[in-house]
Amino acid sequence: MIKPLDLQNLSRRFGGEVINNSHAVNFSSVSINTRTMSVGDLFVAIKGDQFDGHQFVANAQNQGAIALVVEKEIVDSDLPQWLVGDTTLALGHIAEAQRDNFLGKIVAITGSSGKTTVKGMLESILRVAVSDHVFATKGNLNNHIGVPLSLLSLKSQHQYAVIEMGASAVGEIQYLTQMAKPDVAMINNVMSAHVEGFGSIDNIAKGKGEIYNGLTNAGVAVINIADKYAPQWLEQNSQRQTLLFSASTDVSNAMDMNSVANITATNVKQKHNGCAKFDLQLLEKSTEINLSVLGMHNVANALAASTCAYALNISIEDIAQGLSEFTGVAGRLHCLEGVNDSTVIDDSYNANPNSFCAAIDVLSDMSAKTVLVMGDMAELGDDSDSEHEKIGRYANEKNIDLLLTLGRQSEEASKVFSGDKQHFDSVEQLITVAVQQANKSTVLLIKGSRSSRMDRVVQALTQRGDFNASLAG
Repeated sequence: MIKPLDLQNLSRRFGGEVINNSHAVNFSSVSINTRTMSVGDLFVAIKGDQFDGHQFVANAQNQGAIALVVEKEIVDSDLPQWLVGDTTLALGHIAEAQRDNFLGKIVAITGSSGKTTVKGMLESILRVAVSDHVFATKGNLNNHIGVPLSLLSLKSQHQYAVIEMGASAVGEIQYLTQMAKPDVAMINNVMSAHVEGFGSIDNIAKGKGEIYNGLTNAGVAVINIADKYAPQWLEQNSQRQTLLFSASTDVSNAMDMNSVANITATNVKQKHNGCAKFDLQLLEKSTEINLSVLGMHNVANALAASTCAYALNISIEDIAQGLSEFTGVAGRLHCLEGVNDSTVIDDSYNANPNSFCAAIDVLSDMSAKTVLVMGDMAELGDDSDSEHEKIGRYANEKNIDLLLTLGRQSEEASKVFSGDKQHFDSVEQLITVAVQQANKSTVLLIKGSRSSRMDRVVQALTQRGDFNASLAG
């Protein structure tokens, strides 16, 4: 943490009652997991659908907890206790107090697709600019528990923090952004991901738009004006500074996107290894960008990261170097050497219809036999079957050689795919056939939502490390 916090002061500010406090209780670290906690931690007994931290209070005490945050008094403990109505909200309150002590700049990033890649790109840019004085969200800690834990990981030496925010319903990002109080906020895009929770794509746009509500008075709203919902975000931020980017020449929003965008890409080309290069147009400045991650869709991600960096006054030279040094995120179009000298593209971290099509684009550009290994896409609501069918048809259009599917919904893709295909009822059967297909003349793309656990297929198909997109071509 940046500096110790006082339990009694937290109680005065956010409510609740502190008991067993014969003296002031100051703490410098917080834990919600007794398996990883250290002596002197404040233990917050989080409750969830499948767990209750109150069951582990004795473990926390035995491991040296300095105090407890609980929803009911632990009568057999003499540790100081902050009694609150909701320990998850209390964790957020502690994180908010920590954020108030942070003197650096916070960038908040959300979007239906690509937000983790944008986070990684921006982190790489900032590390070029200020070395190791950068914090970025680890893994998928982007929800109502992950964001507080991220804020509580901030140190006094950090000059910048890049905080990823995810949501599955309206109101969730509102909670996160009010806690994080970002200096820069950005929505990468709005697509049909998590429709089941939000109810509609319009509600997704509304929910993502909440990220701007937490901006500080001098904050900067970064807006993708190629997105359908850009007009409502522009109106929402009409009284604050905005920076606009666009990777599209689409003018469906009744405005010439590239004529009003501050940051755009020109001379966009695909290199022989499947990565993109382009000229970054940053207001009056321009420089060539060479990406080291697969897929032309990453041009838009790079522009999003560049615009956030520009909002922080990072030089165009550092932006270019940071983008070139970013080699991707595990599970996101990550190239691996597979069994039998095959090439495996690991995109198993998550999936939605748009990211699936972008991944198929990458696969179709490979000069080898192309195998799409597909798991179900989750949280698509009533449109799930039709969205899976679209992926099957898109794989047809892109002349994918072989489709291997697992899961009830992915079977809908298999039904409409006219090429060579096999559907499986078990991951073991799928892995057996995938391994049989793997050889030096084959590229296998593995993709599905996290719930489909396609990472098991990746693990079975790979035996050596990352070779940074050095594909044939």
